[in-house]
Amino acid sequence: MNTRRLDELDLLRGLSVIGMLLVVTPGQWEQNYSWLVHAPWEGLVPADMIFPGFLFCVGFALPLSLSKRILAGESYHRLATHFLTRGLALIGIGVLINLLQTFSWENVRLPGILQSIAVCWLLVGGLLLAANRAGQPGEWNPRLGLLTVCGIVMLTAYWMLLTFVPVPGYGANRFDSVGSWPAVIDRAVFGVNHLWIWGRTDGAVTYDPEGLLSTLSASINVLIGAILASLYLRTPQNFTPVRQVSTGAALMAAGLAASLFYPPIKQIWTGSFALFSSGVALALLGGFSLLVRNDLAGKLLFPVKVYGSNALLVFIISGLTFATFDIPFIPTGEDIISFRNLGYGLFSGILPDNRSASLAFAFAFVCLLYPLMWFLYSRRYFLKL
Repeated sequence: MNTRRLDELDLLRGLSVIGMLLVVTPGQWEQNYSWLVHAPWEGLVPADMIFPGFLFCVGFALPLSLSKRILAGESYHRLATHFLTRGLALIGIGVLINLLQTFSWENVRLPGILQSIAVCWLLVGGLLLAANRAGQPGEWNPRLGLLTVCGIVMLTAYWMLLTFVPVPGYGANRFDSVGSWPAVIDRAVFGVNHLWIWGRTDGAVTYDPEGLLSTLSASINVLIGAILASLYLRTPQNFTPVRQVSTGAALMAAGLAASLFYPPIKQIWTGSFALFSSGVALALLGGFSLLVRNDLAGKLLFPVKVYGSNALLVFIISGLTFATFDIPFIPTGEDIISFRNLGYGLFSGILPDNRSASLAFAFAFVCLLYPLMWFLYSRRYFLKL
């Protein structure tokens, strides 16, 4: 069984977190390139491929880690305890970061990116353990057919729920931000005051992009990554870059075909979106698999690898940092401005295009964070699930 560390997986994770930083730290929100802006609702745009790509990496890393621990003789009870404690800790950190942005339990956002990662990780990790228990103790040989069936059932059940089951007060076949099942359930379970404040329809908060049902559907991306990683562990010689890219293209085609009757919507994470975004992630993984074989490309991509080796920590640091960007605390003559306005003002005075100045601010933040990431990488300190 091949258990080597995959540089291409670190690169895909790194690309995901760097992309996330560029999307969420513009110099000015209204000045941004289209490829760095999420789709208003339905659609497939580059910015919407970032988080699914990271979830795919979470899933791909799961069998690589689990197989080592099971082969080392760890019990299922200990592994289950590990999953539960780490997952709950990550959920707690996510809620704490949200709380630090509002300082109010009455208005704190309960869902979030870290919470979604934790729930997906718990769900797919549990499925992997269950699928492997039929084997001999200390053996890693999960039933991939069972995992595949679970994925198909999850995709089908979610599609049937959204399409055929009437939402009370709204009816069936609802894929909008007000009357769809994910939006209605999130408002009922969490309450409007605890949802993403920008998840609005006609000025009112109606949904959360990391809500309950959308997170359960997002676990499809994690499950696809886990199945593919399990195949890689069984027959690494067949897991070639060409097959990765071609399989990724097939998943993208499946997502596009499904979108003919199942709209691709990231905010409620429809199945067509899950399939297409998983295909993009796998195709990129195949591309990185080719690049890591070239010494020059490997050196040029080293900063991306550094970010990818500590991606979870980047999520946490960024969540703690972003809340301070818009706080006015920098005196400039007669006025007090925020860090974001100061940076954007500096870059807009150098660059002729406002969008490039906005992007330059985000890229500058990536560069400012890099020395810390490199230091941690050089000391082999990695925050992992």
